[in-house]
Amino acid sequence: MTKIIRPGGALRWLLVALCLASVVAAGARLAGVPLPGAALVALGAGVLAVVGLGIARVDAGVFGRPIVAVAGAGAAGRLALTYDDGPDP
Repeated sequence: MTKIIRPGGALRWLLVALCLASVVAAGARLAGVPLPGAALVALGAGVLAVVGLGIARVDAGVFGRPIVAVAGAGAAGRLALTYDDGPDP
């Protein structure tokens, strides 16, 4: 039996939470709630860090769920390569 191994979605949910928190914090700041600017900077840095990790490491699973490994006896010694030649067939 061959098992496909994909990354978990923890970083994806972290990115969603950071973006949501950034929007809420910015809205609160615009509404006049006294919120330190360092909090907004920290949230923005967190968003940029997770996005950067997702760009640099596809296997982090931030923007999708790629196949990162295949385990099992049926997978030994086999390799499949694919390519995309663009939007036109």
